[in-house]
Amino acid sequence: MIYLASPHSDPDAGVMLSRFLCACKVAAWMFKQGELVFSPIAHSHYIAVYGNNKAHYDDWRRFDEHMIDLSDKIVVAQIDGWDKSFGISEEIKYAEKIGKPVEYLDVTHILLNPKLRGWQDAKI
Repeated sequence: MIYLASPHSDPDAGVMLSRFLCACKVAAWMFKQGELVFSPIAHSHYIAVYGNNKAHYDDWRRFDEHMIDLSDKIVVAQIDGWDKSFGISEEIKYAEKIGKPVEYLDVTHILLNPKLRGWQDAKI
């Protein structure tokens, strides 16, 4: 399983929503490639929203580290803000500490792919 690290926190709720949608799109692309992928942002974004949770990474640390333990490697999605993300830097440190490989994924081609439509475009 791949642990997909991506940025999330930002003072602007619109930026957080955009990052969530990007993480979902990247995870969907990876899944379509045949990968087993876990995205903590895709999984926990709405848990945080519905829980009115303004939690910092330290509040999610135990969960994230457990999922990294279960993963074969971490892939860092280079979504805008990834290089300034405290959470991602902590995930990388933890992965390196326990000997998990860390890879970096340029997601430009994924996010700009018109064939990967979001829920807004879905036909019901």
